[in-house]
Amino acid sequence: MDTLRLVCFKMIAESGSLTTAAQQLHVTQPALSRTLRRLEEDLGLPLFDRSGNRIHLNSHGETALLHVNRILYEVDAFKEEMTLLANQRKMLSISFCDPGIRWFCTPDFSLGHPDTQLFQAPYSLEDPLGPLLRRECDLLVTPVPCADPEIVSVPFLQDTVCLSVPPDSAFAERPSISMTDLSGSSLFLMDVDGCLIQTIKVLAGLMDDPIRLSFEKNSVMYGYRLNRESLLTTSSILAREFRSNDVGRVLIPFSDPELTIRCSILYLRENHAKVRVFLRWAGELIKARGNQKKRQTII
Repeated sequence: MDTLRLVCFKMIAESGSLTTAAQQLHVTQPALSRTLRRLEEDLGLPLFDRSGNRIHLNSHGETALLHVNRILYEVDAFKEEMTLLANQRKMLSISFCDPGIRWFCTPDFSLGHPDTQLFQAPYSLEDPLGPLLRRECDLLVTPVPCADPEIVSVPFLQDTVCLSVPPDSAFAERPSISMTDLSGSSLFLMDVDGCLIQTIKVLAGLMDDPIRLSFEKNSVMYGYRLNRESLLTTSSILAREFRSNDVGRVLIPFSDPELTIRCSILYLRENHAKVRVFLRWAGELIKARGNQKKRQTII
């Protein structure tokens, strides 16, 4: 049964006037009369008693109105739930193992996919696969391998930590460096959490003469100090592509294998349709970066 006829019936019943109902529905009165007549013909019962220009619900109409109210309520609830599900499909929850990779990915993806909202889910270094297995996120970007047959793993980005130094630093001419070369030095770092910062903390504390670490929470103050002081800090290959607070400084890749991460995108096989838009973007990104490296090699 056409729900439009039910809406028209409800409006007539509540207003008690075909003229008023027609005005509220923005239709002509003859058209509304035809709609009501077709509904009564479908049901095989008259729903109103007519007297002059007035129209009143009869006993059949009162019973019909109870059912129509319930039906239209269910229709509205159905539409609302479907809208909610549609919006959920356009929101992706991603757990990134490191803020550098997140900061690199999210602006580019969001720029090309404004209809899809990215939500950052927490990442646990102690339980890296937990957010995905507990369905707290749709996608997980992590270097941690996974052999679960219900989880699909797609190779993604690689990032390497670099020592960031002023041009006049004694390290500036070096093609690479190891954490052991900084034994006894001081490193000034952004106070962010992630697998690379945690690895730096571990390696810095393992030396006979440990590296002294200091942290700054405020990104503006962090950039301010870098531009005015001869501080040693860290950045990464990916971070340099989006961050501008260490312009003019020299980046020296760390040779320690622990300071290069090769991340994969993990997702539950059942969620493939939902995450397909991000996977397609990731594939295009990797292809573009590969072509860029080829051009640099040729040049």
